[in-house]
Amino acid sequence: LNRGDLDALLAALEIGQRRVRELVERRGPDGFERAMRGTMDRTEAAARAVLRDIPPGTYDFVEYFEDDYVSELPVRLQARLTSRGDGTVELDFHGCDPEVGAAINLPTGGRRHHPFLSLALVNFVVTHAAGLHPNAGILRCVDLVLPEHSVVNASLPAACGMRFSTAMRVHELVLGALNQAVPGRVPAGGSSALVVTYVATEDRVVVANPVQGGSGGGPHCDGVAAADYPANFLRSVPAEILEAEIPVLVRRFGLRPDSEGAGRHRGGFGVDYALEVLDPRAVVIMRGKDRHRFGAWGAHGGGAGAPGANDVRTADGATAGLGKVTVFRPALGDVCTVSAGGGGGFGDPLDRPVADVLADVADGLVSAARARDVYGVVVLDGVVDPERTRALRERGRRTGATFDLGPGREAWQRRWSAVSDLLADALPALPHRLRRLAQREVYRALDRASAGDPAPITRESAATAWKQVCTGLGITI
Repeated sequence: LNRGDLDALLAALEIGQRRVRELVERRGPDGFERAMRGTMDRTEAAARAVLRDIPPGTYDFVEYFEDDYVSELPVRLQARLTSRGDGTVELDFHGCDPEVGAAINLPTGGRRHHPFLSLALVNFVVTHAAGLHPNAGILRCVDLVLPEHSVVNASLPAACGMRFSTAMRVHELVLGALNQAVPGRVPAGGSSALVVTYVATEDRVVVANPVQGGSGGGPHCDGVAAADYPANFLRSVPAEILEAEIPVLVRRFGLRPDSEGAGRHRGGFGVDYALEVLDPRAVVIMRGKDRHRFGAWGAHGGGAGAPGANDVRTADGATAGLGKVTVFRPALGDVCTVSAGGGGGFGDPLDRPVADVLADVADGLVSAARARDVYGVVVLDGVVDPERTRALRERGRRTGATFDLGPGREAWQRRWSAVSDLLADALPALPHRLRRLAQREVYRALDRASAGDPAPITRESAATAWKQVCTGLGITI
């Protein structure tokens, strides 16, 4: 099967090479090169026209991986978007965490332009420039400032096998800045997690499915279910094909009810992907799990999406959470389910048309209880009660913040945001191989000192712990 795929790729490349050669023979090398550069120049001009609409100024946003896969310490991502007013922008990633032990480090070579860090801006340009030819002309308009030895500019020998997870999260990071710069023109945060699920038997390893969550709701439409914008080029593996190739049964592959971030335009629903492995020697491998605590953020009154999850149901019906286990060895009869989170909502849920809420209830995607409690729509026996709905919506309306980060992230930030901000400024002063270690030790010291008290940690306490950790490592600051 893989040989057939590779043969098809090589054949496509050979055809492309032949056609390029024909163009060069017909137009000459100079004419061919002028055409290429002219196409990129036209794209650059169109991109500048779109980016010129971003008001001059700076716009900051912070995102997180909820942990680094080897500890419970989150990984901070920070971007400062600066619009110069001339159709060019700068993304400054100072404040991002140092390289981590897991494979989410993104090697970018310190390049001034890099497509993985510019996905959100490329999508913004393509969406607002009709007839644009997407090419490197867009990237000419986006300058990157990348701190060395950081998770967005890693160096050898940093692990980077799941680097596209970071590219997806940076997409949401830049979307957060754009939501402040051009409110009403970009969507809320998407699930930005991609769980690549494999099944390994004695004689082969097969990708069962790349499991995605939903995209964020936007200013004009709902989010897309089971697909997020940075990775919507991926396709699902048909259950029939998978079951014919390896000893598995796909027990469920469907949308996950009540997982959407509520909003005037709701986020896309996540999915439940459930596999039963029929070979007792087989192993299920799940890479890239995240958003189990920090769900996708909602914007402009919209709610956060539901977090993801991973569990197993045994043959006797008992269910247990698997958390972020990467390699799972199921027993016969076990059904392993990867549940992806939903996208964030956009706008006040109480402004969502009643007919749209009713349609989601009728489709089994939104429960009647959620329709009542979140959208203010009372559905009884499949019919809307107009009087009770009107009363609920009038009573429940409130002015929301620009972002709803979700309960998991908000709880973490209430306690640790001062520590995270201080370390973002302080860590670059250390030798890069000590940065993550020192960061982890500061959090451990403060956690021990608080003795389980969930009260916010002050910046003063963080500064004291920082000095003590540096002293213990033999570093003078």
